[in-house]
Amino acid sequence: MRVNIKIPKCPWFNLDNELLGTQTGQELTNQMKAKGWDGSNTTFVIAQNAKVGDENNALERSGYLAVANALPGFTKTTLDKITAATTTISESVVQVDVGDAVDSAYKAMNNALQTIPANRHVVVYGITDESTLGAARALSAAGRNDILLAGNGGDKAGIEALRSNPNWGVESSSFVPQWGEYLMAMSHALVSGVKLPDKTTTPIAVITKANVDTYYQPTGAEVKTLPPLAPEDQYLVQTGVLQKFKNVGGL
Repeated sequence: MRVNIKIPKCPWFNLDNELLGTQTGQELTNQMKAKGWDGSNTTFVIAQNAKVGDENNALERSGYLAVANALPGFTKTTLDKITAATTTISESVVQVDVGDAVDSAYKAMNNALQTIPANRHVVVYGITDESTLGAARALSAAGRNDILLAGNGGDKAGIEALRSNPNWGVESSSFVPQWGEYLMAMSHALVSGVKLPDKTTTPIAVITKANVDTYYQPTGAEVKTLPPLAPEDQYLVQTGVLQKFKNVGGL
């Protein structure tokens, strides 16, 4: 079995970045609609980390595509046309290489703000919670408070920001600390002679202020409940392993 790294003919356990990004973008769309924001008055910042490759960066890029396809004024494009080298796509969307740390994101976002007119709303979707936090600090230091933030990771900093920061509207979570449960179930299936699918998908969910207490404990970022299994993961039910953890939705 392989985690994250795909090898032909080897069972693969990995998250679906494109799907999670799209779902997060749909939630951002709903929140932007409620504010009256669209491409005519808003700049979307795709906060990428060029070093980690296109598959990982499909997350925040797909988030933008979902927004662009739903709201007027945003430049429509496709995932394959946004590469690590892409910067300005139009006035309504820029891609910034922020890395995955607070400091690098702060510096990169601070530089990028020089090209984003002060009269435009700003939406940031970061590849990690740290990248979003760094970008948010740069925006705050520049007096840019008309913003909407989306993080990724579901770590303590991101969950706390979602709960406490009114501008932090959504969090993508792939529940990495719980991956071991699924790997144990996959291993049990494998040694039992089950033919595993090419890809078993990690748990993913879009976390909002409305549902954060469904998935996480009221304080901190300890997971309370995981989302139900994806259709391709249903074979794991027969192993009985996940049921022992009593935290997977529907089991």
